[in-house]
Amino acid sequence: MSAENLKWRVNRAVRKSNLPSPARLIMFVLSDMADAKTGVIPEKKTPSLKELAEDTGYGESTVKEQLAGLEALGWVIRTRPDAHQQARHVSTGYRLAVGSPGEKKAPSKRKPRAKTETPEEHTGGQEMAPADSQEMAPEIESGGQELTDRGPSPGSSGAISWPPYLKDDDRNDRDDLKTAADAATHGGGGALFEAPPLLRAVETENQKINRLARIFTDRHMANYKAVAGVVRSAVRYTGPNGTPAYSDQQLADGMTRLADEGRTPTLNTLRIAIEGMPRQRRGDHEGFKNPDPSEYHGTF
Repeated sequence: MSAENLKWRVNRAVRKSNLPSPARLIMFVLSDMADAKTGVIPEKKTPSLKELAEDTGYGESTVKEQLAGLEALGWVIRTRPDAHQQARHVSTGYRLAVGSPGEKKAPSKRKPRAKTETPEEHTGGQEMAPADSQEMAPEIESGGQELTDRGPSPGSSGAISWPPYLKDDDRNDRDDLKTAADAATHGGGGALFEAPPLLRAVETENQKINRLARIFTDRHMANYKAVAGVVRSAVRYTGPNGTPAYSDQQLADGMTRLADEGRTPTLNTLRIAIEGMPRQRRGDHEGFKNPDPSEYHGTF
């Protein structure tokens, strides 16, 4: 591997690897700081765990775990200071290399655990998370089948014998369930139960910036932090009424257009990609200014 091509070959190998998304993003951030010939990150640019977490949008525990994995696969070589160096506040040294591509893990097949219900759990009315709702779905479906298809046992009066621990309110709920089941059986009703909506984690600003910036950096060799700085300014730019000037879809379409055309993302090119060419030359939007150079390393 020639020294001149080391950094380029590391980035190319990362793109072709099976590394998970957090690990790939960490490698791209570290690559922006590394020397092109040696792959070594200068001591003055060596990031702390907190800085890597802020740059990638992931938590410190996630970054720490991914760094350990990258080190084990040979992508990152860390030189840790000894006790004497730690006393002089010497930082951990980083050097990048082409490591093992990693393997795609097959989904684990875990056996479902048997769950024993108690009367208190059955009638407590606790709200279940979506995963719990899916696990209990076969039992609910089985219950509906029993109410609609099975008749009273031989010799019985046809009345339902409720367990002693059920209260009057619970019996009323069961009556309502039977009524709904009967209506569905005779074509008078729809589905008995509506699945709860899936819960989605709220995307942070850093995660949004990373997602939009990677639309370009995943396809072109570019300074990741510089691209992220442009996206950050566009995300924070607001109109006269104080609301965001560009929607998430507009920003994504603009970054995609720049990636398709191979144009370097700047404040001006991104604005043109979103709004189109202006009729006459004009300056930057008010408030949509060049990002603070201290927010990222390197230049376009």
